[in-house]
Amino acid sequence: EGQGGMGAIIFSDGTVSGAWGAYTEIPAIAVTEARGLELLQNYENKEVSIGYRYGDEPEYTYSYYTGTSMATPHVAAVAALVWSHFPQCTNDQIRYALAASAKDAGIDGCDWDYGYGIVQAKNAYEFLKKHGCKQAFGRRSNGGCTTI
Repeated sequence: EGQGGMGAIIFSDGTVSGAWGAYTEIPAIAVTEARGLELLQNYENKEVSIGYRYGDEPEYTYSYYTGTSMATPHVAAVAALVWSHFPQCTNDQIRYALAASAKDAGIDGCDWDYGYGIVQAKNAYEFLKKHGCKQAFGRRSNGGCTTI
């Protein structure tokens, strides 16, 4: 991050602990040691795009899930999309915009089942366009119902 990185691929031989909880403002993924060494050997200092495929056969490419198993990748994708339009914002400011612009669902306000609601990409974009990189209470968010 300090050297201008736009993302990070993390891998370990298993002897290092504690690195997974490190705080950074750039997106990061974790891969196996074998995959990390392969990526390093073949793509060091090159731009790469990371994707995921489940299984070896085309019919195993997609799976059906509900709940946070599906909400998490959708919210992460919307966060990446919105952040690409406002790269000057921090991850906490993007999180705040997503929470502030979500469509409420379930019990009024933030709740256990839906959090702040259903993520709305256009609303988050419009929120940041209008308010800029606003950060709730001037502090880092801990997530959950403490974001706004």
